[in-house]
Amino acid sequence: MLSSIRYKLILLILLLISFLQTEELITKTVKEAPKNIIIMIADGMGINHIIATNIYQYGNFSSQKYQSFPISIYASTYLCKNINDNDEDWDQGYNSFKAWDDFDYVKQNPTGSAAAATAMATGKKTYKKSIGMGLNKQPLYNISELAKDINKASGVITSVQFSHATPAGFAVHNVHRDNYEEIAQSMILDSKLDVIMGCGNPNYDADGKKRDPLYKFVGGEVCWDVIKDGSSSYQFPGGSKLVIQDIDSDGEPDPWTLIQTKSEFEKMTKGDTPKRLIGVPMVTKTLQQERSGDENAAAFDVPLNDNVPDLATMSKAAINVLDNDPDGFFLMIEGGAVDWASHDNQSGRMIEEMIDFNKAVDSVIAWVETNSSWDETLLIVTADHECGYLCGPDSDPEINYIERNGKGKMPGMEWHHDGHTNQLVPLFAKGVGSELFYLFADETDMIWGSYINNTEIAQIVFLLWGRY
Repeated sequence: MLSSIRYKLILLILLLISFLQTEELITKTVKEAPKNIIIMIADGMGINHIIATNIYQYGNFSSQKYQSFPISIYASTYLCKNINDNDEDWDQGYNSFKAWDDFDYVKQNPTGSAAAATAMATGKKTYKKSIGMGLNKQPLYNISELAKDINKASGVITSVQFSHATPAGFAVHNVHRDNYEEIAQSMILDSKLDVIMGCGNPNYDADGKKRDPLYKFVGGEVCWDVIKDGSSSYQFPGGSKLVIQDIDSDGEPDPWTLIQTKSEFEKMTKGDTPKRLIGVPMVTKTLQQERSGDENAAAFDVPLNDNVPDLATMSKAAINVLDNDPDGFFLMIEGGAVDWASHDNQSGRMIEEMIDFNKAVDSVIAWVETNSSWDETLLIVTADHECGYLCGPDSDPEINYIERNGKGKMPGMEWHHDGHTNQLVPLFAKGVGSELFYLFADETDMIWGSYINNTEIAQIVFLLWGRY
């Protein structure tokens, strides 16, 4: 009896010590909150997307700088069950044993980019097509809005259309991701973002050639005219009026400065910048992935579009605007076309898109180490979900090694799906506050080890920036 009491007392003391140590770490971390937070998302990226790209580019399995970050864990991405879904057999959550035993398990009811972006931006699970809306179809508070509320700058950039799910989920609120025109209008007119960059240029096709205008992805013709002319408002003949947001509380609308050419993006990476910048490269869908030519060719066999910037240039230009704010900034950077290539099982173009994303990460790391520091900036590199169920050739869930065929040669790889999966995705973090990820990683996968829920990314940011 005494032994049992002594055991319980010791256990209670150990739990109390653990609690106090955790509380001390959280308190210390929050007091040293990051001035800047940058989240970089390779849409559709699983661990094998990274490995295949490393093998092609370097001949090694682990070559990226972010793979050596102090925080290297995984994140679950599963979708919140739709309140209108009456399927009682739906298996909510992530089951590690099933995931590693059955190819079909992780293909069932996967998340979409909209719901995943909303989860990462707001800390709340939601339905599949939601852009910043909860299950009750009411707006959810997001990281970009928090940044503006604490007097920081905020921006979103992507290699696909800027009104697509991931940038939109970090910026605005809409009941359905396919409402591109409404979403673009909200981003341009209603949000207080300082920077927006992404494709969707109405006047150019996938190869950067002139085409008949398609205004849907930029908010309609009137909205395009407003940003093109640098206007603060537009008066319709019937009396209604579009007005750009006042982002600095001086009582005056703050119009956008539009850049489109590759040289304009390159020039914006240094020197003076406007107060608000919207960059729309001269291409309609993606920077590179949707260009013409053999879609299944090996990486870089088809010449790249030469009239658009790469994601690294866009990232440097965005930061050059945002770091003018003495209070710091939030920036979401998406390598969006990794997902597009994975949907189409385009091995070569997926590797191209991953290399473009990795170069963007390297450019951000260089900025932190040259112009900021890891003591004031937190960098998170992750994915919203896996796409394509990429494995090695002739593999099953437990034997998924990508084959090495030499540097510069396409690796041995095999796609098992043309859609999203609920596989865990890798997450890497470095900088002030990154220790919190290990505290939140309280679930364990039988292969990959500790992992967090994707909602906990926003929850950590909210904790660091004082909203908890």
